[in-house]
Amino acid sequence: MGSLRKLVKNGIQSTRVYLDNRDRNQTAFRLLKSIEEEKGKLKLSDKKLCQEYAVDVLGNKVYTPWLFVYNAFSGEFKEGWIPDNYYAQCVIPNVGGSYGEILERNAITDKLLNVRNSLDICYYINNFFYGINNDVLNENNLKEILFKEREKVVFKTEDSQQGAGIYFFDSNSFTIDAIRKLGDGVFQNYIKQHSFFLNFTKSSVATIRITGMSSFVGTILSE
Repeated sequence: MGSLRKLVKNGIQSTRVYLDNRDRNQTAFRLLKSIEEEKGKLKLSDKKLCQEYAVDVLGNKVYTPWLFVYNAFSGEFKEGWIPDNYYAQCVIPNVGGSYGEILERNAITDKLLNVRNSLDICYYINNFFYGINNDVLNENNLKEILFKEREKVVFKTEDSQQGAGIYFFDSNSFTIDAIRKLGDGVFQNYIKQHSFFLNFTKSSVATIRITGMSSFVGTILSE
């Protein structure tokens, strides 16, 4: 019975990875097409370098499409790129661990990281509304708290990512019942991004990902 359960579990996991790679790589090819329309076709020599790097360094050709995107955008191949799907499937699970799961909880992220200029306004957790100082808020006053000095707020559900689980409210569309139906999450200030980042994405806030490295003895590496 244990072997069957393990077989089923592995099958489900493999299917999830396959679907994740399919969706992410479809996005990569759409981006590649847009970049090539503006900057020209990716050179065959660079394509070969991307394909070899995906297999020899990252371990699977499925990571090739995002390397194409990075190469086309930068105009040349560079070692050290981390494809979107490789980052999600290999980097995060291996470096995050159980502490990485803790950081998925919106209400404690800023406290753990000691964030001084937080976007957070308040939280909805287990049927209660909490302020950033962990004080319980009266839901009858919540609308005033959110919109007294703001025209629009963002509500992000737990584990929201890639645009899923992100909702926008103004004073007219906001209701307590709507939040209860969405589930636990965080209210944040709305960001109007700099025009520079509109070159990357106009439909959402652009992501800036900074990846740090440390040695096996805990020394932070500069490269």
